[in-house]
Amino acid sequence: TITLIPTWTLGDRLRKAREYAGLTQGELAEAIDVSQRSMSKYEGGKIAPKRHVLLSWAMCCGVDPVWLRGGIVPAAGPAGAR
Repeated sequence: TITLIPTWTLGDRLRKAREYAGLTQGELAEAIDVSQRSMSKYEGGKIAPKRHVLLSWAMCCGVDPVWLRGGIVPAAGPAGAR
C-alpha cells in the first residue's frame, strides 16, 4: 500500500501555525498588525503575505519561517544544538 502524505498550501500552513500557537485570527492579526480580513485572505489562499508579514507570523506562532513559506522542514542540527 502507498501512504499519501498530505500536501499543504501556504494558506494551510498559515492556519496550522496559528492554530498551533492557540491564536484566533483576530488575536494574530492584532499581534502582527494586519487586518482580520487580510488574515482570512492569507489563510484562504486568496493572497500571499509579504515577507515581513510571513516572518512576523512565524515568530508569533513559534514555527520555522522556512517551513511556513515553502513547506520544507529544516534539517536538524547536531544533537543538543539550538
